[in-house]
Amino acid sequence: MNAYSYCLTQTGSSGVNGDVFYISPDNKVFLLADGASGAGNDGKVLMGKTCIEIVKEFDYSSSRLDAKEYVDKLFWKINNRLIEISQEHRKLVYGTIDIAIFDNGILTVTTLGDSPVFYYDEHEIKRVAKNPKKYEDMIGAGYITKEQYQGYTNQMHEMMWGCFDLSPVNNASAS
Repeated sequence: MNAYSYCLTQTGSSGVNGDVFYISPDNKVFLLADGASGAGNDGKVLMGKTCIEIVKEFDYSSSRLDAKEYVDKLFWKINNRLIEISQEHRKLVYGTIDIAIFDNGILTVTTLGDSPVFYYDEHEIKRVAKNPKKYEDMIGAGYITKEQYQGYTNQMHEMMWGCFDLSPVNNASAS
């Protein structure tokens, strides 16, 4: 039986959607790559394409590695290639990568970057984990005050507010 997948992702503040996903032919590996807005239009797209090329070349099932070892090696392969591409193009090519492996009834999930990981349980989409908010650590360590943080976030485009658990309502009340 062939399974087809479809995904529609929201374009962020850059106006360029570099999001791509891959599901292995045996349905054991799922990879989502989300090129960072800071990588520029070309960098967002290059990042996603590179991740997909590498996961296709480095097949999980034929690797004979357990899920954790495979993910570790896959991340290193992707990282090294993104460094090479960044040097070739003289600009950073980076973003978020989510990888889920479902094998022998065990789900192994890992993420690198700032996007949360979600899964679908045949009824609804659920978030696996919430991103840690580094600004809370910065306030706690005394690097910035809560007032400075609120001032910084008030200057952001509203599409970025989701990264900081803000909404137009609670961001306006924060100032």
